[in-house]
Amino acid sequence: MGKILYGVMGDSGGHLSRSLAIARQLEGHEILFVGGGRVGEVTRHGYQLVKAPMLGTEVRGGRVDVTATALNGLRLALRRGAITERLAGVIDEFDPDLIVTDYEYFLPLAARKRGRPCISVDRQHVLTNCVYSSPPGHRFSALLTKGVIRATHMRASRYLISSFAPMQPVDAETTEIFPPVLRREVEGLSPAAGGHGLVYLYGIAPARLRQLLGGRARRFIIYGHDLESEEGNLSFRRHSVDGFLADLAGADYVISHGGHNLISEALHLGKPLLCCPIALEYEQYFNAHLLQAAGYGAAGDIRRGGAMVDDFEAALPGMARAAAAYRPWGQGTIAARLEQLISG
Repeated sequence: MGKILYGVMGDSGGHLSRSLAIARQLEGHEILFVGGGRVGEVTRHGYQLVKAPMLGTEVRGGRVDVTATALNGLRLALRRGAITERLAGVIDEFDPDLIVTDYEYFLPLAARKRGRPCISVDRQHVLTNCVYSSPPGHRFSALLTKGVIRATHMRASRYLISSFAPMQPVDAETTEIFPPVLRREVEGLSPAAGGHGLVYLYGIAPARLRQLLGGRARRFIIYGHDLESEEGNLSFRRHSVDGFLADLAGADYVISHGGHNLISEALHLGKPLLCCPIALEYEQYFNAHLLQAAGYGAAGDIRRGGAMVDDFEAALPGMARAAAAYRPWGQGTIAARLEQLISG
């Protein structure tokens, strides 16, 4: 049995979901998590946690709040030395066989301080470590996002990237691409046609969603807000993993911001997606661009209002056929690669 020290970014569910799925595939190893925000949820699954501050992205009003994000980064920068030294002490005490980070900022610094390798497992590094054609019209967002990644998250010794579409790494010696990481619960689902749309738009206010989707013939089940109510054709639901997955399995399509995990899970179930990226979240624009190019869905702009939904539904039959035919590309898994790295 090996020992794994696993840092996770906790500002959204995607990093946590992927990390827990990988941890469950690494049964038999002792895993100690590091992180803040939603990473605290690992204790419900029987894992131990070392708390660490979170260098996250602040989202307000459907867009990245650059000022708030920068101020949070500045506050943490003033404490970086002390936080890094504390985590270096955790490395000394726990003495892991493998150190992993899913976009967590401080653990790679601590690993470098102790001269230990650190393996990056995430989606974000597809933007800096792979060859691709950029989605048009998002030059500033691309420069900002890739600049932040290069400045704050390029201290790993190896990068394992999850992708629903095949990608080519810039440097195959340090970067490897793998098919998506899926939760066991998702792999056990059977898709059905329930007639509803599933909505996960945490960056859009409920009032705006009512304007966008209310009064339509189709029912929409909406997650991402602390609401539980029935409002005509809109059903708002509070966070529930089981409820969300059941609604995903029965959806005709999904409306999301364009996070990689939900795209991967939806495509596994043959569900097309309408992606409405959060302003300045370049990775979401990139994912939506790949999705649309493959015919599995569309990149949307929430500012178009109902016309965006109308256009998507008009093209839905073709996208539904394409999504139903989706099959994961490639061989191997990130968990299997981590097993190899533990074994040396």
